[in-house]
Amino acid sequence: MTEIPIQKDVLDYLKTIDTLKVWRSNAGRIKGGPIMAPKGCPDIIGYAKSGRWIGKFLGFEVKQPGKALTQDQKEWQKEMFRDGCFYAVVTSVEDMRQLVEVHFRDEHDEPMVGHFGE
Repeated sequence: MTEIPIQKDVLDYLKTIDTLKVWRSNAGRIKGGPIMAPKGCPDIIGYAKSGRWIGKFLGFEVKQPGKALTQDQKEWQKEMFRDGCFYAVVTSVEDMRQLVEVHFRDEHDEPMVGHFGE
């Protein structure tokens, strides 16, 4: 399975989570057109509407199992961690379900940095 169907499935799942507002981010340049999001920007971005991450920028990088982050993606990851944002690498909807259960349910109050699937 390529990353595109995994991204779609993960995004569809995330859109069912009331505490999150997320969307697909297209990084790089469209052939012959403008630059979209900067290179390395996570595949899915958004913010938390409630809970311990309320108002924080969220970045979810979707990778095929066994695939590594690019250098540009590693830079984004580093900057997001440094700036107090939430960043996670996921390889499946199940990875995302586990991440949501741990980090995006209102009963948790201790902030943690998420990083799954790498």
